[in-house]
Amino acid sequence: MAKKKNRKKELRHQVREANSPSIECKVDIKEGETYFAHIPIQNGAQIIHPFKLQKFSNGTIAAITPAYTTDESLQSVLQKSLLRRDEIEIEILVKKVLSFIKNESNYTFNELKEFIDKIISIDEFGSYIQNNHKALGVNKNAEFYRAIPLVDENGNLKIDFDPNTWRFINPNSSLQRLNTEKESVFYTSVLDRVAIEEVGIKKQTDKFALFIYNAKDNFKILPIQVNPFCNVRFPKELQDYGLQTTKVLNEIFSSKSSGDGEHDKKVYELSNYIIEKYFPLSRNKEYKGWSYISVEFKDAIDYKSNYQDDRLDLLCIAFPKDTYDKCLDMSNVTCVMFNCTDEEMRLLNLSYSKCETEKNRIIKGELK
Repeated sequence: MAKKKNRKKELRHQVREANSPSIECKVDIKEGETYFAHIPIQNGAQIIHPFKLQKFSNGTIAAITPAYTTDESLQSVLQKSLLRRDEIEIEILVKKVLSFIKNESNYTFNELKEFIDKIISIDEFGSYIQNNHKALGVNKNAEFYRAIPLVDENGNLKIDFDPNTWRFINPNSSLQRLNTEKESVFYTSVLDRVAIEEVGIKKQTDKFALFIYNAKDNFKILPIQVNPFCNVRFPKELQDYGLQTTKVLNEIFSSKSSGDGEHDKKVYELSNYIIEKYFPLSRNKEYKGWSYISVEFKDAIDYKSNYQDDRLDLLCIAFPKDTYDKCLDMSNVTCVMFNCTDEEMRLLNLSYSKCETEKNRIIKGELK
């Protein structure tokens, strides 16, 4: 049975099934009708179970969810649930998604969502397993990089470039890997080379600006790229589950542009669907952003058993608009200009800073 607590804005309900004991678990309140029960299982993992509340004639509010009485019964039911998954069907679905990402096949968006849900969910309710793995930690004063090309598609200088405004998030967002047209996301990296190559800078002579930001304080990042169940402490069922889901997620979030606008749009819509449903920061408030594999450095990362969870290099870090300026010091950002002539600096109405202690400095850079 459930009662809503106004002050703490949380809900507690009895998880019960016919003729079985029940346990109390904490449920996150979410706008709308869908709620999520976080049910702990062994080895620090948890089942995320979506459900809808029902109001009965006597005024009580309740929901029926899978019932577990002990950690052992949780593990037993979990293993049976995973064993009920048709591994051949799952492997076929994985291949379908991967073939779509490579633009070798075409599916509707609804078909792709169905494929993803079947790969990730473990039951008919849409429950899925999430590991409480250690988040990626960022230390105070850590540097983040963001590169911006200074020429347009026709090779013309972007004369509207202004470091004072362009150092902030772009309010005119377009559909990208982790954001829709209606919301902006701040894309960065902790390695300058990753930030540079992610925006297509390839030649030594390419003109671009590199912004350098510093972390205001320690904070955590939610990793998408790490197989959460690769450790040997997890049973084989969880290891296989983690390998299947991570394989698909990494291909989606590190896919290169195919040159086919409609196909790339569908890939971005799919990655946004995954973020909203399975990695929402609204249900993971201790995290301030996401990490995912860099498209350009994908081959350099081994995200299986020997990839270190606490490594941030070779990754992209994305912040939603309501956290980026709380995590990064936007009042003192260094702008490094690469391959700009004196005449181009004049056209941009910019000059290099003369004092090293000056805030929001503009300095000249050189690719090595």
